Amino acid sequence: MLRNLRFRTKLMLIVAIPMIAALVVTIPGLRTRVRDLDASTQARDQAGPAAHVHTFLDRIDDEGSLSAWWVASGDPQVRARLRAARLATDRAVHPLAAAERDAADAGAPKAARGIHDLRESIALLGQQRQFIDLRLSPDASVLGSFRSIAQTTTGILDAFAGAPQGAAASIMFRDISTLGRLGSALADERSILAVALARNTLPDALVSDLVAAVTTQNAARSELETQGRPNTRAAVLTGTNAFRGATDEVKQRRAPVLSGGTLPSTLTPTEWYSTASAQLEGWQTLGSRVTAGIDRELEQRHDDARSNLIAVGVGSIAVLLLAAGSAFVIARATTRPLRQLADNAHDVATRQLPALVDALHDPKAPPPTITPIVVKSRDELGALAKAFNDVERTTVKVAELQRETVRTGISDLYVNLARRNQPLLTRQLALVEDLERDERDPERLGALFTLDHLATRMRRNSDSLLVLAGVDERTSGRTPLPLLDVIRGAVSETTDFQRIDTAGIPAQVEVVGYATTDLAHLLSELLENAASFSTPASRVVVMARPVESGLELTISDQGIGIPSDRMQALNALLEDPPPPGLVLSRSLGLVVVARLAQRIGAHVRLQSAPDVGTAAVVTLPRVLVAEATARSATQSTTGTPVVAEPGPPTVDLVAAEAEPEPVPVVAAVGADRPASDGGAPGGDTTAAGLPRRSQSTNPLPDSPDAVGPPPSRSPEAVFELVARYEAGRRRAGSRPGDDDPEAGA
Repeated sequence: MLRNLRFRTKLMLIVAIPMIAALVVTIPGLRTRVRDLDASTQARDQAGPAAHVHTFLDRIDDEGSLSAWWVASGDPQVRARLRAARLATDRAVHPLAAAERDAADAGAPKAARGIHDLRESIALLGQQRQFIDLRLSPDASVLGSFRSIAQTTTGILDAFAGAPQGAAASIMFRDISTLGRLGSALADERSILAVALARNTLPDALVSDLVAAVTTQNAARSELETQGRPNTRAAVLTGTNAFRGATDEVKQRRAPVLSGGTLPSTLTPTEWYSTASAQLEGWQTLGSRVTAGIDRELEQRHDDARSNLIAVGVGSIAVLLLAAGSAFVIARATTRPLRQLADNAHDVATRQLPALVDALHDPKAPPPTITPIVVKSRDELGALAKAFNDVERTTVKVAELQRETVRTGISDLYVNLARRNQPLLTRQLALVEDLERDERDPERLGALFTLDHLATRMRRNSDSLLVLAGVDERTSGRTPLPLLDVIRGAVSETTDFQRIDTAGIPAQVEVVGYATTDLAHLLSELLENAASFSTPASRVVVMARPVESGLELTISDQGIGIPSDRMQALNALLEDPPPPGLVLSRSLGLVVVARLAQRIGAHVRLQSAPDVGTAAVVTLPRVLVAEATARSATQSTTGTPVVAEPGPPTVDLVAAEAEPEPVPVVAAVGADRPASDGGAPGGDTTAAGLPRRSQSTNPLPDSPDAVGPPPSRSPEAVFELVARYEAGRRRAGSRPGDDDPEAGA
């Protein structure tokens, strides 16, 4: 499973495991500090209700002592002090309702229930006070009622000490509870002896109660001195020294009662109450200081717990963030160059290498530049990126070498094939011509004509291979040829030459010598396409008309036409042919046409015919065509033609267009002619044996020179005439090396 994970995931796992371990260690510490904070918060929140309960205990003790003394003595001064004590008690009762709610919210439900019970007991205190005011309650009843309220109150303080708030806080609340019991025992002792001295009698029940009160005092004091928290012990030690005199005096005055059960004869209730109150007030003051100190300490502990939790939490988070940040930085420093390497490799595989393959198929397209991977790290990733860049450079070099090798190899192959075939075809054509010259049997002569025509077409295919290979065999200084003869030569190299007609070809226009062969080859390819992609019964028409830039030849067929997108692609090919070499196209003939047009400076485009079919328009610039009169004037009186160098036309063809244009004559290339035109053998012929055209050849049908329809000839006779013309053209324009069968080896 790990091997299927991403590298970043694996790296994060390496960092995550220690982080998880750190979390396992940190979380318990955080939970402990959270519990400490909760405990300190509960203790702090419980300190307020406990303080209110402790204050109420001090006030109820004072009221209980004065109530018992008033019932026993009836002294008006005691009654006035009792009223003040009752007011103090009532003021201490009011906060108990809020203390009950706070105790419940602070997590001390037992203390809250105790406060609730205490409030109910206090509600019954009003009736008790009425009986006390009338002095109708017995002494034991008064003492017992207030002793019961005091015990309930100390029980509430014990409940605070047992609430869940932590060990240290429990000790603090236990000290408060102990101080409360000590104060209640001191108040009970004061009440018992005040009643006994006021009645001047000491019943055994009061003696027992006094002994219990003294015992409770001693136990509470011992607990504070031995089990109290250090601050409490120090406060007790310091505080008791302040009222030690009152304590000693109380012990001295109660000693007879405890030892013999007799009251001191000289001790008055007022003296006893004053001495016992001095001792009780000292402990109450001490208890208030301890309670205030505990409250401050609980608040401090809460702040410390919160600060500790914040510090530990922030520290833990900082450590985790630092670890995560370090992991992120390290992972990024590792994965970023790795991701860059992967992205570049993916880009090379999906875009750059396919573009390189496409460039191999497109010889004109330059090889794409493969962007090297830039990785600045010096680790293994940097070495891997460098190795990958080396692989990319080697791949580009191999691709360029392969493309050049393929292009050169294909070009050489084209040249070798053409060079090997051309001499053989030339010798074959010469042999066929010799056989034709001596043959008189019409059938055998027709077969020889067919063989001659096939060899001529094969020769054109060899020439096309040289064009595809980029070989330019043009030679300067050739004699210009009439445009009509060039068109006839192109027609003679097509299969269905019988279906090709000409219209409006100006007889006086000649083509410069260096362009005659390439133009004838170009036209033959276009004528072959026009005849191949039209029905056998239709005609192919070649027309010419002068234009501003020169001369425009139009080859029209009656085929099914070409779709617009396909025609755009073909015109783009004609406009910008691929370079020599490997040509991957279904239209090799048009590639040859485009190369030839580019070579001689002509322009070729395809367009839809006006009615049906396709028209190929060849525009010849002025430098390629000239008027025949310019050359005929240079002929000698003996009739020997003078070879003219190619050059710009001597007559403006566009200006000639302003003259009345003759009606175009559409005629089959091989149509029969009258005897005066050289249609029959033995007339005025050229050096190649073809009939020489005169100015009156092919008169218009409506002209005075028209002598009626020309006599018909058989297709064999027409083919013989065309073949003889082509043979003469080949002899006049043969290329060096054609007679060497091994010239192309």
